[in-house]
This record gives sequence, C-alpha cells and structure tokens, in this order.
Amino acid sequence: MRNCLDFGANLVAFALTIFVLGLISFAFRLERVWYSYAGMTLAIIVLIPHPEAPWVAALDRFAEVSLGILVALAVVAVWREEQRLFGDAKRE
Repeated sequence: MRNCLDFGANLVAFALTIFVLGLISFAFRLERVWYSYAGMTLAIIVLIPHPEAPWVAALDRFAEVSLGILVALAVVAVWREEQRLFGDAKRE
C-alpha cells in the first residue's frame, strides 16, 4: 500500500488543482468556506489510497456519503421535533 505522502509527480498535480479551485472560487465570487470545503474534499479523495478497484472505492464513497446524509437528516428531524414539543415549556 502506498503512503499518502509518497506523491512523486502527483504533488504538482495536487497543488495545481488546489490553485484551479482557488481561481474558480474567485471567478464565481464564492465565499472562502466553499474553497476550503473543496480543498478538503479534494484532499480526501486524492490523498487517501484506495487499494481496491476504482468502482469499489466509488461505491464505498457513495454509501458513506448517503449514510452521512441520512444521519444528518435524522438529527435535524429529532432536533426540530424536540423544539416543537418542549419549546413552549422552556419559555415558561
């Protein structure tokens, strides 16, 4: 398994991609938060080695993101329900 710091020529490609993300965020006048999220996403995708086939890594990533979205939606639903049920009691 390759070390995530063992880039070789890919370090230049990674730095160039971060620079292009900066240009895109500047061109579309996006906030700096977008640029930092895009950089983190790029780092996660590029820096973490995937020893399995690309389609397996893509399927795993899809499952992870889908599970994260479902958990986030469940937390928001529970939070709103709690506020609706106990919101009036806290005001008194």
